[in-house]
Amino acid sequence: MKQLAFAILLASAAVSAPASAQQLTTVGYDFIEAVKKSDGGKATDLLETHPKGLVDTKDGEGNTGLILAINRSDEQWTGFLLNKGADPNVAGKGGDTPLIAASRNGFEKAVEWLI
Repeated sequence: MKQLAFAILLASAAVSAPASAQQLTTVGYDFIEAVKKSDGGKATDLLETHPKGLVDTKDGEGNTGLILAINRSDEQWTGFLLNKGADPNVAGKGGDTPLIAASRNGFEKAVEWLI
């Protein structure tokens, strides 16, 4: 029985490892990292050279770049992402939309932009 449990555990780890490794090399991951690091040059380059939907890419926790910017009350990045076509209706972790996230964080400027 212990061998079966170990085999199942080992198989599940092997199945999940490639997906994580693939995420590390995707354009979406690079975009989210640029947002997290406030790397405007990298984010702009990726958005200009890749499909429109890239701006709504979600991180490993389910948050879009817009929600990440809102969570840190970053006016510059929030405005940038909205101007680049970020969808204000895409929910993030826990189902929160950008408007809900902005309200919870007391980020009044974002609330104004999103209403």
